Amino acid sequence: MQPITDRRSLLAFAAAVTATGVLGNSLASAQDATPDAVMTIEAGDAIPPEYAAQADTDWLTEGRDYSMSRSVPGSAISGETVGTLEEAWRFDISSIGPFGALVANPVISGDLLYLQDAMSNVYALNRESGELVWNNQYDLNVPSGGPNGVTVGYGAVFYGAGNGLVVAANKETGEVIWEHDITGVMGEGMCVSPLVYDNRVWVSNTPASTHEGGLAGRRGTIFCLDVTDGHVLWTFDTTTENLWNDPSVNSGGGFWHTPAVDSEGSVYFPIGNVYPWVSQSGGPTGVSMEDNTDYANNLLKLDTETGGLVWATNITGRDIFDLDNHLVATGTVEMPGGFTREFIFTSGKHGFMVAVDPIAGAEFWRTPLGTHNNAQLQSVPEGEDIEVWPGTLGGVETPFAFHEGVIYAPVLELPSMYNSEGLGSGLDASTATGKLSAVQGFNGNILWQAEMPSGVFAAATAVNDLVFTGCLDGVLRAFSTADGSLVWSAQTTAGLNAPLCISGDYVYVPAGGFLMPSEETSDPAPEYAPALIAYKLA
Repeated sequence: MQPITDRRSLLAFAAAVTATGVLGNSLASAQDATPDAVMTIEAGDAIPPEYAAQADTDWLTEGRDYSMSRSVPGSAISGETVGTLEEAWRFDISSIGPFGALVANPVISGDLLYLQDAMSNVYALNRESGELVWNNQYDLNVPSGGPNGVTVGYGAVFYGAGNGLVVAANKETGEVIWEHDITGVMGEGMCVSPLVYDNRVWVSNTPASTHEGGLAGRRGTIFCLDVTDGHVLWTFDTTTENLWNDPSVNSGGGFWHTPAVDSEGSVYFPIGNVYPWVSQSGGPTGVSMEDNTDYANNLLKLDTETGGLVWATNITGRDIFDLDNHLVATGTVEMPGGFTREFIFTSGKHGFMVAVDPIAGAEFWRTPLGTHNNAQLQSVPEGEDIEVWPGTLGGVETPFAFHEGVIYAPVLELPSMYNSEGLGSGLDASTATGKLSAVQGFNGNILWQAEMPSGVFAAATAVNDLVFTGCLDGVLRAFSTADGSLVWSAQTTAGLNAPLCISGDYVYVPAGGFLMPSEETSDPAPEYAPALIAYKLA
């Protein structure tokens, strides 16, 4: 089975990948409708009705809510009941992309669950039975490397289809309402689940899309689109005019995961790294870049009306090891003394959890998670091999949860070896281990850490006194929020390479990554069978 590698090393492979089952004609069933039959999106209140009166069973965006908390209200799943979870249904996926079949978080609105596979196909299922209600299929030359996914709002579903197409579709029927192509002039594509808020849709293109060809000269750009018809309201270039000194070599920026919204309605954007993070031809690592690589690896606060910069906080400084700052959530904590304070929490492959003040963008605290060694270097000495922690696939790869004042972060432990010519090794995720770290929200202290024998790529999702995650060994795990002890586990039929969601009595698990067995995988290991698996309390 092909192991997971870094998204940039997948460009050539991704171009050759073809779907194995469900790909059909472009916009297969959704575009059969006549124009008169297609709904329109009406601008409404600043907060869409689905969010203002959200049912506890709804999960409308990658992080469940605008704050990207991944914290689940109103569920009966707890330490007392989790032992009765059993498989209720499964929806098989046969389209295979470079990271497997599934890379996205499922979302839920009312009776429908929405899922996007790694080839950009979107499915609407009955959340209780798993029965297919509609699907939009895309005949793509190149798959989506992910993370991709669907967002619900204003009576529609919003998603990216392939390299750079943003789609709004009727959430009940899948009929396409509008499309807008944000593919950049150098072929920059889109691999993100949109933020839909305040009559706007926020998306980004990124240099390391699954297009063929090199990355040099590509930029990551934030797009703010009108929710009614998709026209561009404003854009924000996350790079510099000269691409950090050399556009013939450099590229970078853009966001990979959904931005977060705070209690005041401000939006925060976590930005990816610069490229090349390995050596340029004829020179050692990083020589093509300026010392100041803003706005790569930054956390940005932008004016939502104009796209103007309010503040930028550089989380890593100049980075030559692909250590993106790509995750964000907002949350309010109770401080010592009894008062409350809102923070913006951000993290990424650099392996730090950082709390930032929403007004000025100043860091309040910073906590290293997992192993750290040599990642701060600005060059690699000639003739030496160095081991870098977190490595190119290390750190906090997938979204963390903020639940009852505590952050739960999945940490990937996998170093990379570098020399002065670039990356030596460290892209074999089958050798990774992992941790789940509980971090106190008001001061960054680590409360506990749970060790896992496999790479943690399934994010963290918190409900009552449990936090769920999963690994490439195919094992779904639930830990106690009190002390990190393992409370429950279940073996799935694929590596867990995408965030799960919880709704009511259900846990919905996208099991689509390539299976990389650990000592905790069942013996014999299951046959690879990618699917969305629904577990339900008995």
